Amino acid sequence: MARNPVVVALALIAACASEESGPSNRARQILEDSRYNWVSLEAAGARIHYAEGSYADGEREVLADRVESARRAILEGLGLCDYPETIDVFYVDAREDMRQLTGSPVTGFAFIEGQAVVLVFNEDWRAFERHELTHVISRNAWGEPGEPSAATLEGFAVYMDGDCGGYEVGRVARTLLEMDLMLDRESLLGAFRAQDDLIAYLQVASLVEYVDGQGIEGVLPRLWSGGLGAAPELLGVSWSEFEGGWSDWMRASYTPIPDPAWERIRAGGCGIVARPARG
Repeated sequence: MARNPVVVALALIAACASEESGPSNRARQILEDSRYNWVSLEAAGARIHYAEGSYADGEREVLADRVESARRAILEGLGLCDYPETIDVFYVDAREDMRQLTGSPVTGFAFIEGQAVVLVFNEDWRAFERHELTHVISRNAWGEPGEPSAATLEGFAVYMDGDCGGYEVGRVARTLLEMDLMLDRESLLGAFRAQDDLIAYLQVASLVEYVDGQGIEGVLPRLWSGGLGAAPELLGVSWSEFEGGWSDWMRASYTPIPDPAWERIRAGGCGIVARPARG
């Protein structure tokens, strides 16, 4: 008699969880979705799930390392000693899977109260483990961020992720400055979700990196609670001084990426898999 893969997955999780709480109701809903035959494995601080026959299935040997290294980097980056909750991490092949499971055809989705993330992972798109896990960990550890909340949420997540098309996020943001694509303060902080998301996300990540690099103890939780608009006050400067210092720091810290690389990122997004140049 064939075993129900959902029952097997949940049984394995229950057997390994012992003192831990099991998956949240939201994670269980995904595990019980009959359109997917989930395979589950344990990692430090996480339960990992991928569909049979998916791209992640072929990469299953590296999934635990991907999730564990992302979790470690986030805790270190945010200055947290630990995160006590176990997060369910789901890997799927495409945006259509995301639409079916989360209701949004995006490439990554975080269920904050549900302690779960769903990630697109395929041959052409790297999974955003750090980005989505940052959303779960930061909001559960620190609460909701100060205004502008959307810019603060994404600034921290992209900064913790750190990569855009195979380049450092700071270097790609430096390219925006070189090409005169940086948004003004009112557009960036006042109407963040209405902007070109690639440019806006890179710019707020650069802002967080700049503040974090100023050597102020405990600055990230203060920036989180105050929101990105509080950045100049944290540094003890005016907005004009802040913007001037930020631009000078970007020029001194990074060189722009090559034009063809920017064109690829502009067309495909930060999640495109970096490939060696041909010829």
